[in-house]
Amino acid sequence: MNGNKTNQVFRVYRYAPDYAGLPDDIAVSVKADMNGDGSLNLPDAIMTLQICVDESPSLSISLSEADINGDVKIGLAEAVYILSKISEMR
Repeated sequence: MNGNKTNQVFRVYRYAPDYAGLPDDIAVSVKADMNGDGSLNLPDAIMTLQICVDESPSLSISLSEADINGDVKIGLAEAVYILSKISEMR
């Protein structure tokens, strides 16, 4: 996996004529998606906690996309955010 990858690209299908100006491919990034797979899930939380204890896995997104609380670092706030988002999905 490319460590410099910052966005996921998703295919957008248009079913209504109102969306005629929408491009076929648009870049979408998910805030705090640490592994860059396009969704928040348990591996993202694990990566965040590994960073907290200095195991430093390589991120697939930029710090600005990973930093939730604006403190310019990845810490427990990001792990709590990810876990709360995952629990809302269930």
